[in-house]
Amino acid sequence: MSIDIVVMGGWPAMEAMLAEKFTLHRAYQAPDFEAFLSQVAPIARAIVTNPTCRRLTGEIMDMLPNAKIIHGAGVGVDNIDLEAARARGIIVTYGQGASALDVAEIALGMMIDLARKMGTNERYCRAGKWVSQGRAPFNNRLTGRKLGLVGMGMIGQEVARLAAPLRMETSYYTRHARPNLPYRHEPDLVKLARDVDILIVSLPGGAETHHMVNRAVIEALGPKGILISVGRGSAIDEPEMVRALQDGRLGQAGIDVYENEPHVPEALFTLENVALQPHMAGATMEALHRSAEIIVENLEAHFAGLPVPNPVG
Repeated sequence: MSIDIVVMGGWPAMEAMLAEKFTLHRAYQAPDFEAFLSQVAPIARAIVTNPTCRRLTGEIMDMLPNAKIIHGAGVGVDNIDLEAARARGIIVTYGQGASALDVAEIALGMMIDLARKMGTNERYCRAGKWVSQGRAPFNNRLTGRKLGLVGMGMIGQEVARLAAPLRMETSYYTRHARPNLPYRHEPDLVKLARDVDILIVSLPGGAETHHMVNRAVIEALGPKGILISVGRGSAIDEPEMVRALQDGRLGQAGIDVYENEPHVPEALFTLENVALQPHMAGATMEALHRSAEIIVENLEAHFAGLPVPNPVG
């Protein structure tokens, strides 16, 4: 007998893979959300959600009392009330590592784009300025620059591996050093920002990381520094970053994630020293496929009475 799962939010390709194993009930398509949950409550045994759909609160969990496992389809669980889940004895799992390499690729791409001013020069060329104003200004080589990583989870480690051929001197900030890694650990985030040319932030969301990259960190990175954000937008003081980009206290920024998605600060649209992405770093078919595999692995383990491979906390 197929197991019934409530899907709060997903992606069609991922859902097609899940439908081969489970019976899906798509809450996000229901015209009356509460009535839908009431209808499926007797049979629903799991919930699948993603970071872009409505917050999964204790009230919603109570409406699905037979669902004893929640799976976050992405790598974050920002929209799941973890305390409410723990209080109800509900297991929470997520797609750990599914898109780490994909996010790292975008971080590296924005680093190259900004350091070599590829986007700026592309717009210069399109505007006909090569003819009217002559050759664009020279820029500086990326190879050999100092790279700082804020967060050294799977994304940070993939960034470090991809940056290695560029012979970059890599350091990282975490609360505790990771002795198994061959990179310098810096326990002071402001000092790390002061010591490097490029700072890549891949922190998760939540109260512990909220505005961790603040004015002091941004100013330590300085007018020649490059800040790249590919974790969660809340980890960076976004208004302060915008002001620093405008007045020259911060050199450049590559941004894939924002504090109030999908809303991007309009001031960024007119700045030449930024590279913007619409939260697409992890959006590859390969990552989607792996996310679906992880969901199946976790749910099958749970319903077989085994420990789930990717628990949260």
